[in-house]
This record gives sequence, structure tokens and C-alpha cells, in this order.
Amino acid sequence: MLHGRLPTADALAAVVDAVLAQRHAAAPPHPLNRLAAERWLRAEVMRQPQVVGARSLAPIDPTVPRDNVKDAVPAAALGEDEAGGQIVVVCSAGIDLDLVPAAADTRAWHAPDARLVLVVPERDAHPVTRALAASLAAPAEVVAVAGDWREALVRID
Repeated sequence: MLHGRLPTADALAAVVDAVLAQRHAAAPPHPLNRLAAERWLRAEVMRQPQVVGARSLAPIDPTVPRDNVKDAVPAAALGEDEAGGQIVVVCSAGIDLDLVPAAADTRAWHAPDARLVLVVPERDAHPVTRALAASLAAPAEVVAVAGDWREALVRID
């Protein structure tokens, strides 16, 4: 109904093109480049896994399904770290008090013995997040990336 007589594949291609036009580092602020920032951050980390001490990463499902794109939901990836062990990386943008429990649940579901790394923009590496990550039975590492992570992914701590 939304796209009238356009075939589904063409309608989907038009949507993808519209999103890609707005979802890049040089784009001016727009709702399409602000939605699901945690997934964009995960995509950047997957392109440069060495930033979190990983050799490779692949996206994995969270323990709670995502209902829509407007609500922030941590985005996770599973891979191999530089030592050959498993690593679970969970990305978030914004202060999210559910990040640590969601990340711990994701690790428990996908790879209980894996190293857990939480990736957030530097402005979101709040002391509460760090304290919660450290309080886990198997503590998580918090990696802060430079505020301009959409342009270049740079670890700051």
C-alpha cells in the first residue's frame, strides 16, 4: 500500500538508497542517521575488530528481540580475540542502564566463557556503566571510542 504499484524488490531498493544517502559520516543530522546508532557502531567495530582486541567478529542476536528501530537496543557480535579465545562485543550509544545486564545475558546465551567487551562512545563511558561492568561475576571491559566514531573508529582508553 505504501509504495503503490512498485514491485517489492524495487520498493525495498528505494528505501535502502534513501537510508544510505543519509547514513554516512559526512551527512548532516537527520533521523535516518540517528536511528539504531548502536548497530552502526557495531558495524564499524566489525570492520575494525582490532579496536577491541579481536581478530574477527560477526553479528549475533540479542537475548530480547528488537521490536523496532526507534528504541535503542544494544547490538552484539561474537568472534575470536587476538589470543584465539571467544569474545562477545556489545555496542551501545547513549547512557543505557540496561547495557551491562543485556550484555551479560547475551554472553551467557551465546558464549558463556567468552571475554565480554562493551563498546560505547566516549561521552557514554559513564562511571556507572564501568562500575556495573566491573561488578559482573566475570567482569566486562568497557572500551570507549572517540566521539567522532562515525568518521573514524579510534579507541581512547
